[in-house]
Amino acid sequence: MSTDYTPETIQVGPPPKTLRQRRPHLLPGWVLKATMAVSGALWVTFVAIHLFGNLKVFQGADDFNGYAAWLRAA
Repeated sequence: MSTDYTPETIQVGPPPKTLRQRRPHLLPGWVLKATMAVSGALWVTFVAIHLFGNLKVFQGADDFNGYAAWLRAA
């Protein structure tokens, strides 16, 4: 059994042809992170408002109908 390993026969990592250069973004990283934070905050607000509205079901028909009328008016 031969153990003649040379640097050319030992491969560490993926083959060279599978390596790709990442394309740089057109915007800086802080702009992308700020956009993600703002859109996440808007999404959480949207979900919280709808959760609050759906919980009106447990307060009775009058409260739920008032919420429905508020949605139609808004």
